[in-house]
Amino acid sequence: MGAQVNECFQKIHSLIGYAAEVESLVLSRYGRPLTALQLADARLVGVREPGKIRLANPYAFIEADPRFTVLLHLGPALAGLTVGYAFILNSTLTGKRDVLLHECAHVAQYEKLGLNGFLRQYFAEYERYGYEKMSLEQEAIAAANQVISVRIAQHDFAAGVAQMARPSLMDRLLAGIIRLLQSAEAQYAEGLQALEGTKTGWQDAERAVHFFKCAAHRRHLQAMVKLGECYEHGIGVEEDHIEAGLFYMNAAEGGSAEGIGRLADCYLKGIGVDKDIPKAIRFYKEAAERNDPEGQNGLGSCYEDGAGVDKNLDEAFRWFQRSANSGSTEGRFNLGRCYFFGIGIAVDQAQAVHWFSLAAGQGKDAFDHFDRKHPYMTIATSMGFLGYCYEMGLGVEKDARQSEHWYGEAAYRQHPDACRKYAEIIQAAMADTGNNELRERLIQRNLKFCRPRNRKKSSNGT
Repeated sequence: MGAQVNECFQKIHSLIGYAAEVESLVLSRYGRPLTALQLADARLVGVREPGKIRLANPYAFIEADPRFTVLLHLGPALAGLTVGYAFILNSTLTGKRDVLLHECAHVAQYEKLGLNGFLRQYFAEYERYGYEKMSLEQEAIAAANQVISVRIAQHDFAAGVAQMARPSLMDRLLAGIIRLLQSAEAQYAEGLQALEGTKTGWQDAERAVHFFKCAAHRRHLQAMVKLGECYEHGIGVEEDHIEAGLFYMNAAEGGSAEGIGRLADCYLKGIGVDKDIPKAIRFYKEAAERNDPEGQNGLGSCYEDGAGVDKNLDEAFRWFQRSANSGSTEGRFNLGRCYFFGIGIAVDQAQAVHWFSLAAGQGKDAFDHFDRKHPYMTIATSMGFLGYCYEMGLGVEKDARQSEHWYGEAAYRQHPDACRKYAEIIQAAMADTGNNELRERLIQRNLKFCRPRNRKKSSNGT
């Protein structure tokens, strides 16, 4: 991670010469204001004028000036860049509370040191000490952690006060019995709310893990599966494949079809267990027969690749179809591939577009998973296929606007090929000075990309 951060720093260092211009563009044209909850957090970390802060996505800058293409290098290693009151955030992290708190702490430092003073000190510290030991970064981390700790303490205190305020001993006893009977399901629901940010407007993966653990201790099978996912992908906890495998195994032993399917993934890929393809196939078949959509998709992939079974594209198509009809994002994408490339079925590009659209539609307004591995990148890839189909007129009428739209959506989700294609579209629009309608449409789409969305995984902030 350190090497990736260093590489990002070298690429963005060239922005210092026109930092004021970057800030001005965000504040005047490309940025959006903070939400009420984000404004409150900004005040807590010491920002004097949080109302001035604006958030922007790097893609908003490509059409403004070729110099700003360097901002596309803000990747998984670096959450974003703060320039005065302007936040330029990695598109997968806009709305992630710990990242926003970190960047707000940098704004408070800007207010004390001034724009040029902060940048000089920041990069001088970076050159001398490296990212991990910079005092400005350590101060920002400490300020963000303090606010998070205070919020958690306030929540726990309020819960305690509410419990003490119940009017009678009998009422408290009855409520306690009800909580005891419903606690596992309630704790699981609380974990989902924390993970998705439905109550507070920000996601809190660490708190989600806490509630999932509480529910899992009470043998809540879905909570076990969620904990396995958290440990597998490092969401709210350190990545630990052995722990992930154990939770999947516990859920499977408890009778969860979803847990059985996840356990099959583990044996197929060697996640926390020794790779055992025959055992993976056995679990995939069990999960698939019990109508687990992901198990059905996994079994289809095995038949397509000939992993542990004789390669059979007809069987692959059959299981992808069952998975897709059960609502699996991966299944819908794979069924679209079957129709697009003729895997186990005659080529039917119209059907391919239909299933790619369904898979892409599952991620239009939310990011459905924890990171870019599965099925998050599947959604982006489906969007990229749609962009290509509309560009080439495959299964649909050629439609430049639809092609541009889907390439943009896939690029927003950081699909590498779509990023390159969308950059080409924007650069072509820049060169075509007479096409003001296209330029304005791209600007409006980039502004839409700057809206806050929930994210699942934290990263280093700058």
